[in-house]
Amino acid sequence: MSFMPSAIQLSVAQQPVGTVELCSENIMVFNMNSSEGGYVNNPEFRVNPTNGFNIVKGEIEYPAGSGNWEIVTPAMDGGIYVYAVEDHSGVSELGLPGTFESLPTEPRSANLRITYDLGCSFVSGSRLIVSQRGWGLCETPATGYDGAVR
Repeated sequence: MSFMPSAIQLSVAQQPVGTVELCSENIMVFNMNSSEGGYVNNPEFRVNPTNGFNIVKGEIEYPAGSGNWEIVTPAMDGGIYVYAVEDHSGVSELGLPGTFESLPTEPRSANLRITYDLGCSFVSGSRLIVSQRGWGLCETPATGYDGAVR
């Protein structure tokens, strides 16, 4: 058995442009991509909202770009919302395949769509922090583990 490294990359796929109104729903989309040869097991998006950033719902799309969105209930880790990619019915218990298994990007990628509103306690300029986690062979953290976008 040869070792296949595992790596994940996180990016912002969609965010509001211009002024965002308080108390109205908005959407942000984040993309996680398995970018090395091995599977990324137990991949998860971790959303750390700031005061006044109220998450209405979270949905996982798999494969990325397919339109196959499923509402996912997050686990809570302190004040962090944890969205497990494997909670989507299309993702195997092995997680996201790597480039050895799937050369096209879509089967190696999942999207998280967050529907949210901003409450009166939101401070302009505050940052939402979204990070990722995933594991490779022998439950070692994949390259990119805890990588974040703000």
